[in-house]
Amino acid sequence: MLKRVVIERDIPKAGAMNAAQLKEAACTSNDALAELAPKA
Repeated sequence: MLKRVVIERDIPKAGAMNAAQLKEAACTSNDALAELAPKA
């Protein structure tokens, strides 16, 4: 079974971001997590 964790971070002015900016922030976070993931 895979462990699940929640990683929280503050993004300044996230409430003022539009959809494209939020998507870019999510992509950046996902890319960073992919770099941390163990390689099989």
